[in-house]
Amino acid sequence: MLERGNVGIKIGCPRYFQLSQLKVQRRRSLLHRGIVGVIGSDRAGERVLENASQLGADVVGIVRDDSRMTTVKTRIVAHSQQMVRYDRENRTPITRDVEIVVIERFRALLRDAHAVVISDYDKGLLTEKVVRTAIEAARDAGRPVLVDPKIRNWPFYRGADMITPNQSEAELATGLELTDDESILIAASKIRNSLELKSVLLTRGEHGMSLVDETGTLTSIPTVAREVYDVTGAGDTVIAALALGIAAGGTLAESAIIANHAAGIVVGKFGTACVSPEELEASFEEFSE
Repeated sequence: MLERGNVGIKIGCPRYFQLSQLKVQRRRSLLHRGIVGVIGSDRAGERVLENASQLGADVVGIVRDDSRMTTVKTRIVAHSQQMVRYDRENRTPITRDVEIVVIERFRALLRDAHAVVISDYDKGLLTEKVVRTAIEAARDAGRPVLVDPKIRNWPFYRGADMITPNQSEAELATGLELTDDESILIAASKIRNSLELKSVLLTRGEHGMSLVDETGTLTSIPTVAREVYDVTGAGDTVIAALALGIAAGGTLAESAIIANHAAGIVVGKFGTACVSPEELEASFEEFSE
């Protein structure tokens, strides 16, 4: 059901989206996942490699850097609620020599990729050179680039296809308070123009998501979360599901709806959690009734 407003389209229950589209996720041969990153020569780094490999990811892009430790996040939990998080990390930018290796590994994985996700945690991996080179190489190869940003590195993302800031990041980047469709459209258009992007997907918590595409059309997608138990990893879930939908041939709106449902599922779980194809199908069926 589509409800058209003055500034764009509001999406209610996405009946028009066929659940058969989701079945592409069952075709594991299509889900070649390559990871590019940096770890230290320590036990935590070994666990990253082991866990990623067990999940079927290609870890050839993960580079060991003897000069730094692997980032470790320790969550202190009481009564199933996170009270404190203690991070052990080295956030200094990677060296020029490590940059060269990271870029080489990225180029090797790009040949088999259908989409590129740049997830910026501001931990030192994504230097301006790494980000700029990755975006340019992906554009030359005809691969869409999606960015989960950090404000400090905002200028690095120029020329990507899509960016997925949350509301506070969008407000900081534009100096605007996002209170209604008009202000959201103005802010998203400002972001698109300043970074030369095709589209922007704003994640807005309980208010859902707001997609502004390359035509400047605003599409508002209401949240489908039944219960918000833990928001850990919600942004990662959004951009991963979004990239999967685009790589599988979905439109931006279809892919954003998949991401919205995936996020609605993961925030109902404790800790960092995954979403299965079966859970996605069940969510679509529930909200299409």
